[in-house]
Amino acid sequence: MTALAPDVALEEKLAGLRELADAGSRASTLPSHPTLRDLLAPGLRRGSVHAFIGSTTLGIALMSGASTAGNWCATVGLPDLGIENMSSWGVDLDRLVLVPQVTAERWLDTVSALAEAIDIILACPPPTLPPSQRNRLQARLRHRGATLLVAGDWPQAASTLRVTEDRWIGLERGGGHLRGRELTITREVGHRRRSTTLHWPPPPS
Repeated sequence: MTALAPDVALEEKLAGLRELADAGSRASTLPSHPTLRDLLAPGLRRGSVHAFIGSTTLGIALMSGASTAGNWCATVGLPDLGIENMSSWGVDLDRLVLVPQVTAERWLDTVSALAEAIDIILACPPPTLPPSQRNRLQARLRHRGATLLVAGDWPQAASTLRVTEDRWIGLERGGGHLRGRELTITREVGHRRRSTTLHWPPPPS
């Protein structure tokens, strides 16, 4: 796991990863965690942007399948994700780059730099971006084959995933022992919708 401060020169830190990315051949889609495989079939397309809304656990689950398969991942501006939670979803901490804090002014530059070498980027909500800047970022993602997961709305996202129901298991009437959590996830692709239930802790993959 590599933690980068907001003012670190990402170009220097990511140079070696970029060489590895350029040398390897990659599939057009990223693999998904078994819990989300049917919902995301055939997988998250490389070079696309997907919005997730309602839970950072959902973002981790979306990233985990690609990480387990050996892809490099990064998080931007999400300091409270929790290493233990990411590890429980199978995220490979040795192939994870963390940028815990990012200012609104640095969000676009940081994500753009990471897209040069990272396969999947999990990012905090972006500042308001002019269409021209969004288009340039999406062009860079397509060119590099990087996938961006945004914790919030994104105009013309390839898909939007929302938590439509959130239920804690084991806390009946304020008592009992917490055993887990169930999230009902709805994925919107254009006018099509599909839902599934996401369990935490995740089942063994």
